[in-house]
Amino acid sequence: MKTHFINVICIGLFLFCSCQETKSPKLSLKPSFRLDSIDRRLEIIDNPELLSFLPQKKYQRIAVLGSASYAFLQVLNLDSNVVGVSKYQYFYNLSRPNLTQYGDFHNLSLPKLISDRIDLLIIEEFELQNLDKIKAIQNLGIQILLFKPYLSATPLEQLDWIRAFGFIWNKENQAIMFKDSIEKNYKDQIESFKDLNTQKKFKAVLGLPYENQWYGIVHSSYIAQVLSELGVEILNAVNTSGQTIETLKMIELLEKSDFWLHPSDAYSFSDMKLKIPFDFNYKKPIYNNNKLFPKGEGNNYWQEGVTRPDLIVHDLIRIVSGNHHNDSSYFYLQIKNQ
Repeated sequence: MKTHFINVICIGLFLFCSCQETKSPKLSLKPSFRLDSIDRRLEIIDNPELLSFLPQKKYQRIAVLGSASYAFLQVLNLDSNVVGVSKYQYFYNLSRPNLTQYGDFHNLSLPKLISDRIDLLIIEEFELQNLDKIKAIQNLGIQILLFKPYLSATPLEQLDWIRAFGFIWNKENQAIMFKDSIEKNYKDQIESFKDLNTQKKFKAVLGLPYENQWYGIVHSSYIAQVLSELGVEILNAVNTSGQTIETLKMIELLEKSDFWLHPSDAYSFSDMKLKIPFDFNYKKPIYNNNKLFPKGEGNNYWQEGVTRPDLIVHDLIRIVSGNHHNDSSYFYLQIKNQ
């Protein structure tokens, strides 16, 4: 019985799939790219027959539905191959107003994909119930790449996927040079900071309540990983996603903290007060990661920040070290509370 495959590769989850009829090219990546076994894969990948290798070729007409994918393409000077995106509002500083807007995956415009002669669609979200749409797109001769960088455990592992993009477009050397340079800068900054700060243990709180309920920050999250490397203790850190913290406990943690980070989408202290179910007067520094998040666009922290963790750690070192009078941060906005 002949087996048919849908050409979807899931970057960020696994890159290897064997089958009887298709011999996959060898991917020159570190062993860390050989990830979870089948029973631990998420959503679409719990059925290995849905996946096969994305052929290595120069895709010339690309549709991108997620901003992180666009950032990786920019690094490799491939953004000129992007014909369209999901919606402009999900991307930061798109300088090409003639790009087609295809919509979110659940209401993706197939006629526009056909009209634009797309040969590669890059998506960052997928649910198994959308399999019929995957098949319909595949029947149009369009390859699909499923890319979930946020499932990587650390900022540097997330950055490491630039090499997978480099492999697909035969730009491995350029990808490796970029990755090695950013990784060195990232590590050098952290080591220099640690050398100068061997005594004090900094403490932070993160987030804002959602519908009057406080939630903890998971230890394995991106920001928790970076702060941990800087020796910062997140006072409202928890082990599992969705774990709540009582308001009185949060008040206690706020009083113990040295600074406050990532207060949701707040741009001002007034914004924060609208979401906090008690009167408070926080006198310590507050920073949010929305300095490059203009109205009607995406947040560059989640776009360029995926490929530039060294810039994120630069900002955080400035915050942690108490350099609050020099506005040299790239992604972080200081919220004035006095």
